[in-house]
Amino acid sequence: MPNLPDRRKEDFRPSYMDRSMRDLDWDERGRGSRKRQRMDDDYYDNTSEGNPLDGECDGHNVKDKEFYSGPQEANESVFCFKGVLFKLSDSALKRCPSLMTLLLNEDGQLQRTTDDEPLCMHSRAHLQCTRASFRALVWALHTPEERLRDPQPYADTDRILTLAPICTVFGLDILHNWVLGIIKNIVADDVLMDSCASATLQKLIQVASRLNLADVLSTAASKWYNRILTKKEGSIVALQTAEKYNLDDLRGIAYYVHLQDMLDRQTASKDGIATELKADDKLSSAQVMRLLSGYWSLVSFWERFRMAPLELPRAPDCSEAGHKKCSTTWVRRWNSAIGWRRILSYNSADALNLISCLRDQLSNDDDLKLNVNPSCRLAGLTALKTKGEDVKKNLRSHFVACR
Repeated sequence: MPNLPDRRKEDFRPSYMDRSMRDLDWDERGRGSRKRQRMDDDYYDNTSEGNPLDGECDGHNVKDKEFYSGPQEANESVFCFKGVLFKLSDSALKRCPSLMTLLLNEDGQLQRTTDDEPLCMHSRAHLQCTRASFRALVWALHTPEERLRDPQPYADTDRILTLAPICTVFGLDILHNWVLGIIKNIVADDVLMDSCASATLQKLIQVASRLNLADVLSTAASKWYNRILTKKEGSIVALQTAEKYNLDDLRGIAYYVHLQDMLDRQTASKDGIATELKADDKLSSAQVMRLLSGYWSLVSFWERFRMAPLELPRAPDCSEAGHKKCSTTWVRRWNSAIGWRRILSYNSADALNLISCLRDQLSNDDDLKLNVNPSCRLAGLTALKTKGEDVKKNLRSHFVACR
């Protein structure tokens, strides 16, 4: 990202900046006074910093631990972002015209700001950002250009994801394109994606949704889906993220896996009669209702499914008369298999494992091997496998609560 030559204030103002400036109230010093605005929740991050609108510049500002160390140098200016002070060097400011233009007077000269009189950022556009995202911006502006050309700085994954949305707020197209390239490299790296925590996957989906990165969103959701299915990651964060961004497949598997975990944790009353329902405190009442409706729907499905054996397809090499014998044996062994101890060990809402277990039992059944045409038997087992896949694809349909 090349340094920019000195120019007058008007030259540094990107097209969106005129709108941002109108959102500022200017005091006699030419600094923006406070003007609280309500912002879209999608601009908030899930850090412990709280609401992005909290922490206004009020004379009790604190210095950022990472980007305000030591005394202020002659070539540094001080910015106050939601009660936190940041130092930016002139070289860093030249890489962000929209920040530098705030420091220029009418003659195009740089006005130095200090701890006592920092430049407080209160425009509507700026308030869309969190402290974490502004900190990521300061990090990027101070990062050497050679580092920014590095295609795989995976050590800074979380920071890069935090940086992505703020690039558009400050009109940094080159930095924005660099961030997009890094994000696409991240989702293409299976090893890295397998090591990402739920919080990172959540942030990746948040950024992909905000920036309309359909391929990134789909890949991240798919990776998370598999992590939930194999229980390599907890389901709560995935469940809440899937609901917020309307990711149907991820929502379905997250609800399903959480339901199985919840059932495993239930305890009975002292007399052993009643079940004591224990739902996760992080779930809303509506989400608990969806879990309960999903339980009822899945149990109802299994009760219907187990009592109605799948029709056995007739293979081309099996006669009609011979297939009647095949079908009779198939139904008899199906009805026997659903009562086996292994299947009964699963709860009735665990449809995926129940169907998989039933298929395993039937595939190893000696009676079917002896008395059913091999091609018909294979067709029946294939139909059962397909049914299991269909159930998996439509898990979300069970967790809709009361319509």
